Amino acid sequence: MAETKGNREQTLVNPAALEPLFSPWEEPTKHRVKADKLGEPAKIINSRRPSPIVIANNLRWSVKQWRETPSAGPGTTFTLPIKPHSCRVFQCQ
Repeated sequence: MAETKGNREQTLVNPAALEPLFSPWEEPTKHRVKADKLGEPAKIINSRRPSPIVIANNLRWSVKQWRETPSAGPGTTFTLPIKPHSCRVFQCQ
């Protein structure tokens, strides 16, 4: 929603849209999508936002597996090899 004041446009922000749907250490289980009508609050969808990026889905799966292991917790890390690109090898940690 936008209001015009003079020559500039002011954007109104719905503070509820800034509230997190999950804690930083939790797996995302909800996401917001645009409202059907202007002025209505965003809809909350009870699923993780899909990603068209293949590597993002692979990382999500790996992190989910790591979270579900009994030894996962603060201070626990893992290294995930990423497929080489342009003859280079990268690793995440």
